[in-house]
Amino acid sequence: MKFIRHDADRIGGEIELALLNKDIEKANTIHLSVQKGMLFLEDKITANPDFRILMTGCDDILATYSGNQLEFAFLEELIKLFHSATESTISISVGDNLQEAVLNLRKAKLLGRKQIVGM
Repeated sequence: MKFIRHDADRIGGEIELALLNKDIEKANTIHLSVQKGMLFLEDKITANPDFRILMTGCDDILATYSGNQLEFAFLEELIKLFHSATESTISISVGDNLQEAVLNLRKAKLLGRKQIVGM
């Protein structure tokens, strides 16, 4: 089994900046866009019976994969799907256990946007 974390890039900062600028409308627009993107990802992930979503947050998803071979192309497709829905980016980490997935997401964030770490 693999653990997979999906986390939108820099969304918290964008929302925070909009709020600091007293632009609640912009913050809400970003939030709603991310929520739409997360729903698209959830639908795509749950359509594959080898995936199980463990939890979702405002801009992140934690899932497990129990199939034989996790395809890099599938993860790239998720990144493209999220971007087309939101015009924002998402990074993805994979680990043999939860701690490794968390660590790999941290590595992905340090590398920049649209990263896949742990494959």
